[in-house]
Amino acid sequence: MIYSKMNFDKQKSIRIVFLLFVIQLSFHAFAQDINHPNIVLILADDQGYGDLGVTGNPHVKTPVIDKFATENI
Repeated sequence: MIYSKMNFDKQKSIRIVFLLFVIQLSFHAFAQDINHPNIVLILADDQGYGDLGVTGNPHVKTPVIDKFATENI
């Protein structure tokens, strides 16, 4: 009887902590400032600086990346 009561209390405590964690995350998600910049990180393997059309490569055509590069910082 004591063991089951302790087990129940532990499960209840874990559920309460999890619920508080989810509530905290939801407040953080809704409290973000609108003025923060959006950051897009493009990671490519074996791509050098001169491998894009925007950086002057005459052989590789990358129109979407070129447009993205000219419209942004």
